[in-house]
Amino acid sequence: ASDVYKRQDNARKHRRITVSARAKIALTGRQPEDARLIDLSVGGAGLITERSLPIGALCHVMFRLIMPSGKLFTVVAHTQAQHSTFSSRHSGFKTGFKFGKLPEPTLAALVEFIADKTKTVAL
Repeated sequence: ASDVYKRQDNARKHRRITVSARAKIALTGRQPEDARLIDLSVGGAGLITERSLPIGALCHVMFRLIMPSGKLFTVVAHTQAQHSTFSSRHSGFKTGFKFGKLPEPTLAALVEFIADKTKTVAL
């Protein structure tokens, strides 16, 4: 069975889930801009941004997750842009970000959130 989350070249190390949430992105020295979170893993995130970002751009990404407990958890992560391509389907630039070192509570929240969203339902 093939894992749809793995690329042929095994470049992706972490399970990635589809999500939909509002986000903010702030390039160093600039005001935060609105973005949309579309996928997430413990290693990074995919966002739709209004403009293309240069590969390697350092920025902060901020978004909230509704945890399994129902509480909100705010993720603030140092990231680096890995790619940015226009997506007519999403009406913006699909931009992939790699997380820098995450604080332990943030990493734990991502692990819990992703595990909850990928649980298999017993029939």
